[in-house]
Amino acid sequence: MCVWRERSVCGGPKCKIKLKSSVDVIRYLATFIWLTCVSVVLQVAHLRAHVLIHTGEKPYPCHTCGTRFRHLQTLKSHLRIHTGEKPYTCEKCDLHFRHKSQLRLHLRQKHGAVTNTKIRYKVLTDPYQPILQAYYIISAILKL
Repeated sequence: MCVWRERSVCGGPKCKIKLKSSVDVIRYLATFIWLTCVSVVLQVAHLRAHVLIHTGEKPYPCHTCGTRFRHLQTLKSHLRIHTGEKPYTCEKCDLHFRHKSQLRLHLRQKHGAVTNTKIRYKVLTDPYQPILQAYYIISAILKL
């Protein structure tokens, strides 16, 4: 059974675009989205979130301060401001951070760590640190 049967693209009551299959989604993206913003959404699951960029809708409100967000994950991250939660901890100096990116930055700047998912945010020691730092730099250049 196709989960896209008779669903509107944006979910809004005024949306006239109905999609019945993933092929229809691809056709829609190739015409409407591509011509609208020169963006290609490769996964069907990201289509609705992408459409929110064009509609300006922010369906996820913070019940504490009223700020609205386009993505649920952004709201969850924002809620840490109100709760004071800091789930990411530096194992070297026991500092706590609200966001993973803050921990990665701290590890690089304060402890000379090479931070990527393969190394799992560990602080590297000699003699491997120079080799892995070179690996990190080369892989960053290759991604450009």
